[in-house]
Amino acid sequence: MQAMRFAVEEINNHSGLLPGVLLGYEMVDSCYVSNNVQPVLYFLSQEDYFLPIQEDYSHYVPRVVAVIGPDNSESTITVAHFLSLFLLPQITYSAISDELRDKLRFPAVLRTVPGADHQIEAMVQLLLHFRWNWIIVLVSSDDYGRDNSQLLSKRLAGGDICIAFQAALPTPQPSQVVTPQERRRLKVIVDKLQQSSARVVVVLSPDLALHNFFREVLRQNFSGVVWIASESWAINPVLHNLTELRHTGTFLGITPHSVRIPGFSEFRVRRAQARPPASNRTSLGATCNQECDTCLDTIKSFNTILTLSGERGVYNVYAAVYAIAHALHSLLGCSQTNCPKEVVYPWRLLQEIKKVNFTLLGHHIHFNQQGDLPMPLEVVQWRWLLNQNPFQSVAFYCPTQRQLKNIRRVSWHTPNDTIPVSTCSKDCQPGQKKKALGIHPCCFECLDCLPGTFLNATAGPPTVSTCLCRQTFFTFCFTICIACITVRSFQIVCVFKLARRFPRAYAYWVRYHGPYVFVAFMTALKVGIVAGSLLVTSASPTAHADPNDPKTMILSCNPNYHKGILFNTILDLLLSVVGFSFAYTGKGLPTNYNEAKFITFCMTFYFTSSISLCTFMTVYEGVLVTIMDLLVIVLNLLGISLGYFGPKCYMILFHPEQNTPAYFNSVIQRYTMGRD
Repeated sequence: MQAMRFAVEEINNHSGLLPGVLLGYEMVDSCYVSNNVQPVLYFLSQEDYFLPIQEDYSHYVPRVVAVIGPDNSESTITVAHFLSLFLLPQITYSAISDELRDKLRFPAVLRTVPGADHQIEAMVQLLLHFRWNWIIVLVSSDDYGRDNSQLLSKRLAGGDICIAFQAALPTPQPSQVVTPQERRRLKVIVDKLQQSSARVVVVLSPDLALHNFFREVLRQNFSGVVWIASESWAINPVLHNLTELRHTGTFLGITPHSVRIPGFSEFRVRRAQARPPASNRTSLGATCNQECDTCLDTIKSFNTILTLSGERGVYNVYAAVYAIAHALHSLLGCSQTNCPKEVVYPWRLLQEIKKVNFTLLGHHIHFNQQGDLPMPLEVVQWRWLLNQNPFQSVAFYCPTQRQLKNIRRVSWHTPNDTIPVSTCSKDCQPGQKKKALGIHPCCFECLDCLPGTFLNATAGPPTVSTCLCRQTFFTFCFTICIACITVRSFQIVCVFKLARRFPRAYAYWVRYHGPYVFVAFMTALKVGIVAGSLLVTSASPTAHADPNDPKTMILSCNPNYHKGILFNTILDLLLSVVGFSFAYTGKGLPTNYNEAKFITFCMTFYFTSSISLCTFMTVYEGVLVTIMDLLVIVLNLLGISLGYFGPKCYMILFHPEQNTPAYFNSVIQRYTMGRD
């Protein structure tokens, strides 16, 4: 209420937004849900309190041109059914129901607060961050509780988080007096909380339904849990004023992002202090709207907590007023000094509100297609230390990215300030498997794996990217390796034999960088072979039944994996044969210089192991082929490393005098002279 007054006075007195135009307002207390219809009919009527029935309302001018509020979803929906008939703009600052996104039913509703799905998403990401997968959900017995619990259940359908139990809180009496039936129901709920192993309680309820509940919690001395509050009570000063709640656990809540409005705190306190004393008023003459008799005392009593908390939520009201003002500025065609005087029809103003695009105190104000303003959310922790923010920000949620960010340190209720644990079962150790208990996927017992079996706890399920890497990365690298060795074997023969017989060809080979061209050509050829293989055998993971156990499904990269291996190995086998042939041709070269025998050994080993693998795959299939393939790859790498590079390392380490250009030149000269 005060935020709306402040925004209107700021626009009227200090802004060039609507020069020559004064904004007026009327405020009505909807008394939460019981007084919705009468105010909206009053707003839709004309100055004579008459609401005519017309066929066309396009030129109808009601008492007001826009409505801000109400402050809860149930009341907002009721009011919206009336206002949408007239296309009279309605901007709500705290109604989060996703029903309001239905523009066929509510074409005139806009919001300066994110929808309920964002609140639920922020909660779930908070639970996942702290690894809480065993929770209790308490909901109110109204549309707010039902709608939000359905959203939460739908979001948790994946099974990462399980609900130990869910209970509906009884609807309190308007007088907040606890009836015997309500007390029995509250006692049963708190008893179940005491008995449950879950240590995280998510409460989706308006604040009015929680006063009696938390008094019962305190009466039974229940404690040791993490309370997660929905936005409806996350920063409620009355509940926070129950200071004994600090002993029941840690309170975390989802709330609108706090934005400091310059001058607002001083304005709120100044307006309260400027109120005339109400000592001469009688109880019969008291009202609950702008003439509120107890408002002054209420404001004074919560002045400190409101100031320290940053008065969260008031920016949403402030932004709603400015959105209407900017729309009026555009509709009236205002200049910097003057606004033309003309009749404002609500439906035309609605069109302009949907198009507003401006920056207010560092935040971008623009409604999306669903009529929502994606303002950030915060996760706050309740604190009760004097002269400290009672609702301390510990995390930040961005609706556009649907991501929880900047998670800060939380002060926990645990003895060592450690993160509370709320899981149905402890994680299994390596060498153990899970056996489900009951209906919840979060509840299981750990059994030791049978001898001869193993648990793969690192690779995870295959994906398209991992399958692509598996079928392409190694084979590319190995082809380049085999191609380099083949070129090396050719150059050994080329230097000693072909250079003398075919000097012109040798000159071309050297001038045009023959080794690099050959390796590049082989690599390009392998790319074509692998691409063709991927077209024939898809890289997407495929599930198929285990031949030994039809009840077990095996998820592998593709069922024709062995065909892919054979297809991709063809070029490598050909290169190994060519490399072996050149190396064998150079068997008569100088012993101290000759690498041919090492290359011959490597190529023979690779050819033999690859043929063995291909033979093995024609007989066996499944995981045995994968194991054999891995074994052959390791053996081939060891064969090349030890068979080819091993002698080189031996020569470098133990005979460095033979690892000089002069020594190699002398060997070549002696061989050449001997041949001559």
